[in-house]
This record gives sequence, C-alpha cells and structure tokens, in this order.
Amino acid sequence: MMMNRIARILGLAVVLVLAAVPAQADRPSDHDRARAALQAGEVRPLREVMAVASDQFAGDMVEAELDRRGPFWVYEITLLAPDGSILKLYYDAATIRLVRARGHDAPRWFKGDPADFPDMAAARSAMHDRMHDQWHGKWREGGGPAQWFRRWWRGDDEKQGEPN
Repeated sequence: MMMNRIARILGLAVVLVLAAVPAQADRPSDHDRARAALQAGEVRPLREVMAVASDQFAGDMVEAELDRRGPFWVYEITLLAPDGSILKLYYDAATIRLVRARGHDAPRWFKGDPADFPDMAAARSAMHDRMHDQWHGKWREGGGPAQWFRRWWRGDDEKQGEPN
C-alpha cells in the first residue's frame, strides 16, 4: 500500500517535470532577445559602444554585456584602468550615452577635458523620458519600471535586484 502510494507520487512528479520542459524550451534565450532588439533597431551594435568607450576612457576592455534593465537595454562595459582598478561603464544601448560610471576615481580615466565629463544625470533623464513616453498609462503610479528606475538612478539597484 505504501509502495503504491510512493510510486504514484513519483510518477506524478515525473509527469509534472516533463510537462514543464517544453515551456522552458519555448522561451527565447537572452541571446535571441538581444539579437531581436538589434535587428529591430532598439539597440546599437556592440562595436559602436566599444568605440565610444575606448574614445572616452583609458584602459583595456575586459568584458562587455548587453542587459535588459527594466524597460531599457544597457551595455555594461568593464575596463581595466591603467592603475589596475576596474571601471564599470553603463551605456544606454539605444543612444550610446554614458548613464553611469563606477569604479575608483572613474573621472580620472576620462580622456577628454574634465569639464566635458559626460552629464550622466541628463542621460538618465533622457532614458526616464523615453520610459515615460513608452509606458505611460500601462503601469500604475509607483510601480513597474518607474519604481525600478528610481532605485537604479540612486545606485541601489544591486541591493534590490531588477523587477520581476
């Protein structure tokens, strides 16, 4: 009696696992989503972002990622600065504007005149305006991508995570 019950439970578990596998396989991979965004013109090619980053900052590129951050595509470029420190540069993938620079003394490695250091607040405001135009009326006040964007703007997105 007990063995029959265990066999039924195991059988049900196997059926549930097998039923879930096709659902996972039908989802597009991150790579497929990024390629579709590039083909749709939502993001600029990586080579353009790499050229802008190398023109703006001293250092060797270590890594480049295209991530979906809430409603936005963001390139995260990791540079090894000449002093060995790591710089994280975040570019709006649609406009290739620098929206955040993190790392020890990031402005020091900016190649241009310090007075010309990119106005990242203005770039983030432009992203916010695009988000508002795209999502206005689709999300209730205080929720959705606007809430996530406010956390990201303040710099505490790594503690809070991205939206579900």
